[in-house]
Amino acid sequence: MNGRIELKENERLEELGIDSLKIIQNRDMYCFTSDAVILANSVSASSSDRALDIGSGSFIMPMIIAAKKNVGRILGVEIQPEMCDMARRSIEYNSLGDKIEVMNADINDVKDSIGIFDIVISNPPYFTSGGMKEKEEIRIARHEVTLTLRELISAVRSTLKFGGSFYMVQKVSRLAEVIAVMSDADIIPKEITLIYPKASKEADTFIVKGKRGAKHGLIMKRFVVYNEDGSMTKEAEKMYFKDGRNG
Repeated sequence: MNGRIELKENERLEELGIDSLKIIQNRDMYCFTSDAVILANSVSASSSDRALDIGSGSFIMPMIIAAKKNVGRILGVEIQPEMCDMARRSIEYNSLGDKIEVMNADINDVKDSIGIFDIVISNPPYFTSGGMKEKEEIRIARHEVTLTLRELISAVRSTLKFGGSFYMVQKVSRLAEVIAVMSDADIIPKEITLIYPKASKEADTFIVKGKRGAKHGLIMKRFVVYNEDGSMTKEAEKMYFKDGRNG
């Protein structure tokens, strides 16, 4: 950590509770949620792996993976220049420039030129339509304005090596669609984790891990974020502290 950071209007520096990491957030733009934290912690990596994050937003996932996982290098591709600007300053502040590269681009334009990766991750837009009253920067992050699910999986197909792993979080309402689109691209869902806000509530989102060219066979898991009293479960709490480093 270099101890110096430039904050612009409406920006704040937020502690992640992970190895003293801090990240720049802007109240007028899309801010990360616990889904991104859970997804990043689900990734398994080795020191020789190259990872790609499609639609990196604030680059919360590359930062967590770089800090907690034994990954070689991570490229994040984000279409919004303002998000990339914040990400570059966050990465510099946390001295993670040797691990993370920021690319301001539309993945549809660069998917065939950025190379092949061992791991691809994405926290994509959840909604196919709507959001017309939201700010454009937030609408792009939440709705399929610039990247549809099929376009995302096509980009994964172009950038993921045979046998490589793909990780994504999405709404439970789109589970069947995700399985179908991934399977059509020969990225076979191997593990699905349903994410429950509380054990007493219905699952709202899920994480899927797929492998390119794998045989069919699916494992189902569950993850509960909060106890009934509103405190974090032990499993969720580990994601925000050093003892989850090798998780």
